[in-house]
Amino acid sequence: MKPCLSARTLLPALRVLCAAIALTALMMTIAGTPVAAQVVVPDVCSGSRALGPTAPTLSRIAPCNALMAAKETLQGPNNNVLNWSPTIDMENWTGLRVAANGYQLRLAEGETQSNPFTGVLKGRIHPALGNVSQMTQLYLYNNQLTGTIPSTLGNLTSLQQLRLENNQLTGPIPPQLANLTNLLELKLNNNKLTGPIPPQLTNLIRLNTFELNNNKLTGPIPPQLANLRAGIIYLHNNKLTGTLPALPATSNILATYVRLENNQLTGTIPTQLGSGPHLWSVNLNNNKLTGPIPATLPASLRWLHLNNNRLTGTIPITLPASLRQLHLNDNDLTGNIPATLPSLQQLHLNDNELTG
Repeated sequence: MKPCLSARTLLPALRVLCAAIALTALMMTIAGTPVAAQVVVPDVCSGSRALGPTAPTLSRIAPCNALMAAKETLQGPNNNVLNWSPTIDMENWTGLRVAANGYQLRLAEGETQSNPFTGVLKGRIHPALGNVSQMTQLYLYNNQLTGTIPSTLGNLTSLQQLRLENNQLTGPIPPQLANLTNLLELKLNNNKLTGPIPPQLTNLIRLNTFELNNNKLTGPIPPQLANLRAGIIYLHNNKLTGTLPALPATSNILATYVRLENNQLTGTIPTQLGSGPHLWSVNLNNNKLTGPIPATLPASLRWLHLNNNRLTGTIPITLPASLRQLHLNDNDLTGNIPATLPSLQQLHLNDNELTG
C-alpha cells in the first residue's frame, strides 16, 4: 500500500503549516502587546426578538450572544438577574444603550440613560464581553465585582471609556488593554489589583484620564510614563518601587495632575521633572525620595507636595511664582526659606532644619 503523502508532497505541506502557525503568532502580537482570542459562545440570539424589528441583524447577533453569555456571571440587585433576554429587544436591556456608533454598557448606578441600572452588581466580568467589538463605553464601576480583569477586553478596539473602579477586582492588569488605542479614559482605581503596571499602557496617547490608584500594584513605574498625554495620572496608594521617571511634557487637556504619593519610590527627583507647559500639580509625598529639590521646575506648577521624604539641600530660590501650595515638611532640608512666592496660599515646612 502506498502512503497517502510522499516526502515530495509532505515537505511543502509542512512549510505551509509552519507559515500559518507563524502568521497566527504574528497576528496574536501587535507591537509587542499580546492579543486575546475571542471567546466562543452559544448562539441564542439568531432570529430572536432581541435583534429588534428593523435592526441590522448581522451586526447585532454577535454582541447579543456575547452579552447573554456575560450575563451568566453577573447578578443584579437583590439577587435578581438582569432583564437581558432573547425575548426582549436589546434597546430595552438594562444598562445598555444601542447607539449609532456602537454599544454603551453602563451598569453603574447614577448613570443617566434610557434603561438605567440601579443597585449594586455582583459576580465577575465574563471574557465574552470582549466579543462586543462595537462597544464604545464600558462602565462597571461602584459595584462588588470580584475576580480578574479579562484579557479579552483588549479586543474592544472601539472603546473610549473603560471604568472598572471601586470594585473588588484582583490579579494583574492585562497588557492587552494597550490595544485599546481609542481609549480616552482608563479607571481601574480602588480595587485589589496586583503585579506591575504594564509598560505597554504608556502607548495609549489619546488618554485623558489614567487612574490606577488605591490598588496593590508593585514594581517600577514604567520609564515610558512621559509618553502619556493624560491630564490625570493617578498612581498613588500602591506599593510601587524604583526611581521616579520623567513626567509627561504635553497634555491632551489644559492641565496635568500627577499623584504618586504613598508608594515606596526611591532615588532622586529628575532634574527635568516635567518640561511641559501643562504640569499643574505634582504629589510625591510619603515615599523614600532623596537628594535635592530640582532647581528648575515647570513655570506652570501650582501645587507641589514633596513632604515626608528624605530630601536634602536647600529650597531653590527659583521656585515657580505660580505656586499656590508648597508642602516640604518632614524632610532634611537646610538653609533659608525663600522670601517671595507671590501666589502662595499654603506653605508647610515643619520638621526640617530651615532658617529665616
